[in-house]
This record gives sequence, structure tokens and C-alpha cells, in this order.
Amino acid sequence: QQILQQVEELTQKKFKFIEKDNLPYFAKVKPARKNMPHHIVFYKKSHDEIISHLVAHECGHIIRIFQAPESKRVMPFTNQEHHDIALAEMKRDIERISAFLPRLQLNQLINMWISGLITQLTNLPPDIMIESWLHDNYPGLRDYQMESITRQWKEAVAATDKKIKKVTPTKIFISSNIMNYAFYRIIGSRVDHDFIKPYDSTPFITPGKKLAEMTERGYANNFEGDVKKINQWADFLDLSRWFGWTDFENIPENYEEML
Repeated sequence: QQILQQVEELTQKKFKFIEKDNLPYFAKVKPARKNMPHHIVFYKKSHDEIISHLVAHECGHIIRIFQAPESKRVMPFTNQEHHDIALAEMKRDIERISAFLPRLQLNQLINMWISGLITQLTNLPPDIMIESWLHDNYPGLRDYQMESITRQWKEAVAATDKKIKKVTPTKIFISSNIMNYAFYRIIGSRVDHDFIKPYDSTPFITPGKKLAEMTERGYANNFEGDVKKINQWADFLDLSRWFGWTDFENIPENYEEML
């Protein structure tokens, strides 16, 4: 409630809660743009207590965005040119995978791989700062926070499996796991928990450690710092041409309905 109130005071807009049982997750927060009267929180009727952490975390993103000057507020985006570049870089792997996956299924996976990787890239650096902020300032959320992070971590560790590697383009597989390693290495140090032991015998330790060290070096704790760090991650992983930045107010017409 304190965090929701902080968002409302900062943005001068309240929240509208909408129940949606077809969500692929417990909750989703959509920050209001100028022509919107409310921030929107979509949530599942059948949720558990980690929704408190999930909503608080999303509010952290809103706070960071709205604390920045309007001229500095940007959002990541991808277009056909970015998509084509990603496809070209994955061409050999796609041809390999197409030998044992139907074309329609493969096309769906390609879109999921690209959008998922860009979401991961553009979220994890600010996620580090938001989770640290929640842990340090809202001890009442810590149990929910740990449960939520642990669930995500288990999914991340499962993504290192050789079976996943076989059906995933190399660049997607390696980049995603390097980012996960760096994220959980830093988060573990912030919440005093060892998340990186399962990575001990993987090839992601050395580049992941370098990425983590680069992340903690000179991270300006604000929205502009987030954008700068995301771009550094993109350069490190050679993903800079897979996405771009656009004005925060430049959203699709159906933004309020998008899940």
C-alpha cells in the first residue's frame, strides 16, 4: 500500500485493478501514459501472496520512469528490421532445428525467443536495482520477495538443461543464461542467498561474472542509469542491433488491452 501510494503521488494517477484469468502470470502492471486516467493492474483471481511482491516490483519500474525528466523517458521496441537481423544471426541454428520441428511451431518459437531475450535484456538491469530497493526498504515484503525470486530462479536454472540447448539457437541459449547468471550472482549478494551454485559446471560462469562486475561498476541508480546499463549489456552480448529505443508515450493504440 505504501508503494502504491508513492506511485499515485509521484504520477498524480491512481490504479485501476482488472481481474483477468487468462494472464500467463499472476499480475501485470501497465503504467499510464498522458492520455490514460489510471495505471492498470491486471491480476488473476486465483493468485497467491507473491502477487504483493510482483505488483511492488512493477511499481518500482513506474517510479524509476516517472522520476526521470520527460525528455529522457524511453521504452525498448523491436521492428521488422531488428527481427530480420536476429533471424540472420540465427540462420544456421534455425535450419538445424527445422529438421525436427514443424515450420509453424518453429515460427512461433522464433518470435518467442527474440521477444523473450529482448525482454530479459531490457528488464534485468533495472530489476536488480528494484529488488535491492524493495529488500532494503520494505522488510515486510521479504518473504514474498524471496519466494518470487526463487520461483524465477528455478525456471532460469532449468533453462541450462542440454535438452533446452538442443532446441534453442545458440545465441539465445548462451545470452539468456549469461544474463541469468549475472542477475542471480548480484541478487544473491544483495539478499544474502547463494543462487549461483547450480551454475558451477556451466560455461556461463566466466562471461556471467564479467557481466556482473561490469553491472555493479558505476551503476547510476536512476532511470537514465538503467538505460545506460541495458545498452552496456547489449554491447557485451552483441545484441545492440536486435532492438531500439522509442519515446515513452509512443505506444500502440491497443496498449491498455495488451497483456
